[in-house]
Amino acid sequence: MLLANHVIDEQYNWIYGNGHLIICGDLFDRGKEVPATLWLLYKLEQDAKSKGGYLHTILGDHEFMNMNGDLRYLQQKYLDNAALMNLDYNELYTTDTELGRWLRSKNVIEKVGDYLCLHGGVSPAVNNLKMSLSALNSLCRSNYDNYKKPDLYTDQDIKTLFDGKLSPFWYRGYFKDPKATTADINKTLSLYNAKKILVGHTIISTNVGFYYSGKVIGLDVDEHNGDRAGALFENNTWYKIDDSGDQTPLN
Repeated sequence: MLLANHVIDEQYNWIYGNGHLIICGDLFDRGKEVPATLWLLYKLEQDAKSKGGYLHTILGDHEFMNMNGDLRYLQQKYLDNAALMNLDYNELYTTDTELGRWLRSKNVIEKVGDYLCLHGGVSPAVNNLKMSLSALNSLCRSNYDNYKKPDLYTDQDIKTLFDGKLSPFWYRGYFKDPKATTADINKTLSLYNAKKILVGHTIISTNVGFYYSGKVIGLDVDEHNGDRAGALFENNTWYKIDDSGDQTPLN
């Protein structure tokens, strides 16, 4: 998709100028080339900056699962590959590794221009914390290695931010019951002075698409069954794009 939409060239060089590429989480587990994809993004992050652009790699639930040894969705090939190197898989992404260090430097939510970008969504409970993005990311980052260990969380805020139904990287309330209300969406947009919220995490047949009167953009598609798509914002128009380079305006 990056090749077809002229983000990179055949040598994997950034050719998107001062454009921004946003990855809304979930790079691990089901894909067939996970380490190669991670290293590509690692490389493109530096390449983009040198050319005036920017790559935003935002963490999803599967990043936290892999950093914390929750491997229930991991393909067997990755365990086998680690064994061939005489390593336990869990050694590949620790704080002692370059990819592990890189992943732990990333955020769970970012504002890019007027757009709030994250993996799952902002639940009403997270709205009620009224935390700045900087404070939210900082608090989450200090607990990345405590994922799913609520007894180690230091306060109620972090319990909310890592709760499996409420956290920014797990929340599904934009698409599934109990659904967020329009008032909840407006509260998030007001809190962070944003115009739209971009999220992945929940596969909906109408993705890539607009929800809540265009205030939410759902990005997650069933990529592993051939539905490979993303969103492009260009010349004040939003498009659904695919891996053949087709661009369909979103209404």
